Amino acid sequence: GPRLRARASALAASIASAAARAGELAHPSVRRNAGVLAFIWVVNALSYYTLVLLSTSTREGGSGDGSLKPGLCQPGGRLAYSTRDMAAIFIDACAELPGLVCAALAIDLAGRRVTLGAALAVLASATAALAATASRSVGGDAALFVARGAAMASYTTLYIATPELFPTRVRSLALGLNSALSRIGALVSPALAVSAVRAGHTSAAEGALAGAAALAALAVCGLKSETAGVQLPEDEAEVGLAVSPAEVRLRRVSVALTGAASAPLPALNRMSVAVRHSLERAVSPTRRRGSVVESPTRGAGAL
Repeated sequence: GPRLRARASALAASIASAAARAGELAHPSVRRNAGVLAFIWVVNALSYYTLVLLSTSTREGGSGDGSLKPGLCQPGGRLAYSTRDMAAIFIDACAELPGLVCAALAIDLAGRRVTLGAALAVLASATAALAATASRSVGGDAALFVARGAAMASYTTLYIATPELFPTRVRSLALGLNSALSRIGALVSPALAVSAVRAGHTSAAEGALAGAAALAALAVCGLKSETAGVQLPEDEAEVGLAVSPAEVRLRRVSVALTGAASAPLPALNRMSVAVRHSLERAVSPTRRRGSVVESPTRGAGAL
């Protein structure tokens, strides 16, 4: 009926709009950030979920060498984990808390790129150390603890930094697409954390994970700009401009003035008002609300 056709047309319009906005991610000023971040998201998800599964798969069955042997379940199907294994699994899970704290402290002090690159470098180093040690030793437990904390720190930084690197129109779309792409890494993680461990290739799987994390840490250098403390881009032309908010306002004023000569009179009037307001915001910290001026150093007063 008419209602069904209206819904179908609305759905088609939404799909067309989303496709058009997704095409903006291929813009020359955006595509490098898009490609680098997609790779980092996939590797980060692969690392995080592999480490989560390794916390239990290398201890499954309660055998001393960490191998997975069938028939080592207690009556009722419960796996025969030792008390030490249960304590180690709990400690591994707690590693994400200091990772979150470190990311929260460093992300504004050191910047997004430095925090992300450092977290991935620590992740690669800790995973390499894990591959070089016995999985059920004290050294192996310590390496797994550090690796899980670093994976959580890099994941947290990615969720903050990704939308800041894209223009306003595609910011949420870019975050959603990268989050969706990261599920590829999550799908691959059981092959490293379960299948490889069952086949006796635990160290090889951990070494491959360390290599992927190292490549992701190097890929951070390919991101165009640091977004901490700078104006976020509103369009493709502003991507990669590491400037202050006042400098961005002045740039937009100059762009408006450039097109003023050829603008019709009504558009020119609107443009002059916008230019005047932009100059006032860029030069003075005074904020205007209606007919009242509020200054940081004195109260409100009439114009």
